[in-house]
Amino acid sequence: RGYGTVLRWSLAHRWVIVLLGAGIVLTTGPLFRTVGKTFLPQDDQSEFEISARAPGGAALAETARVMSEIEERVRGLRGVTEVLTTIGDQSGRVKAGEGDVTSATMYVRMVDLHERRFSQFAVMAEARALLGQYPDLRTSVQGVNPLVTGGAHVSDVEFNLRGPDLERLQAYGERMMAGMRELPGLVDVDTSLAVRTPELRILIDREKASDLGVSVRDIAATVQTYVAGQPISKYKEADEQYDIWLRAEPGKRRTPQDVYDLTVRARTGQLVRLGNLVRLQEDLGPAEIDRVDRQRALAVQANLLPSLPLGTAVAHVNAVAQRLELPALYNVQWTGRAKSLAESNVNFVLAFVLSIIFMYMVLAAQFESFLHPVTIMLALPLTIPFALLSLVLLGEALNVYSVLGLFMLFGVVKKNGILQIDYTNTLRARGGARDA
Repeated sequence: RGYGTVLRWSLAHRWVIVLLGAGIVLTTGPLFRTVGKTFLPQDDQSEFEISARAPGGAALAETARVMSEIEERVRGLRGVTEVLTTIGDQSGRVKAGEGDVTSATMYVRMVDLHERRFSQFAVMAEARALLGQYPDLRTSVQGVNPLVTGGAHVSDVEFNLRGPDLERLQAYGERMMAGMRELPGLVDVDTSLAVRTPELRILIDREKASDLGVSVRDIAATVQTYVAGQPISKYKEADEQYDIWLRAEPGKRRTPQDVYDLTVRARTGQLVRLGNLVRLQEDLGPAEIDRVDRQRALAVQANLLPSLPLGTAVAHVNAVAQRLELPALYNVQWTGRAKSLAESNVNFVLAFVLSIIFMYMVLAAQFESFLHPVTIMLALPLTIPFALLSLVLLGEALNVYSVLGLFMLFGVVKKNGILQIDYTNTLRARGGARDA
């Protein structure tokens, strides 16, 4: 009875309903700007990861000691049941002469969600506070990404800062991270560039080396074999095959004087002491230099608290980049979830347009009319503002799942419209009045 009353009033005041409907449709823009946007929602999966990077030059034993201490403290956090620490590269292997033993990843498993009254994100916040007591470590805490395998972890916010000069990239990266930290909810802000690895630079006196008949290539090969080692043969035992590495004993490669005492063979066959050809200089340098599209790149990562949507963080980072007024050869290239979010937005708009076209074609064939499909589909634009309003009221962000739900909502509204229009046409064909 109530629906009939409203319907009769609406038919008697059609222009009021038309203006009201138009006003509701016009709220789509403000509501779309208000609602948060993200790629995937942050779910309580009862598991998360901790990534840590020790100071450059730290030995495996030191990294293992610090991570063992952190592991014991993490086990004491509420709800934690299992902890697994991996030191080295992403596959967990540290090979002779290669691999970064200053990086570590810790997998943390918690009790199931229905067995606790606190959230995973509260425990992650406690883990961040715990890691804050280790200022020498560069750490981050993030959820486990179900779409990534092989031990790799993916931060919520990732982008590359590209440019030709490494020192300027580092300066711009520091300013970008300082601006990112101004946004509440953006945590674990860090960069892939770590110019703190101690190194001993060898400066060759090329004129003297040329006079003595010693090539730069021979000097480099000698030092590399002495310090880092190189494979010289293979050893086979049963079905297993092992590399044989040639490298100086640890006690013979501890000081710069040990490098000066090395000898290299000249073209004349005589041995020349390396101290007569080179000068050593202690300095700090990057562990590695990354390139993207043949340009030097600096990767910046950060994680999000559940209260901050990814779209808001991306807009803030873009605003920070604009404040820096980057030169023409420097730019920000989004990767990871931010890139997926931008691509999904474009694809969903395309899918929305195509769905409208296909629905019109099907309805036109069903009703054998070009007009009735329009009357049915006029209700679709009215559903979008209310769908967005529900997300705003519930404090949720527009993500992949909610967009799919919006498409399902279109189908439900279209189905109800088909039933109403079809039965209305049937009643009018029987002689019923439109306003009855």
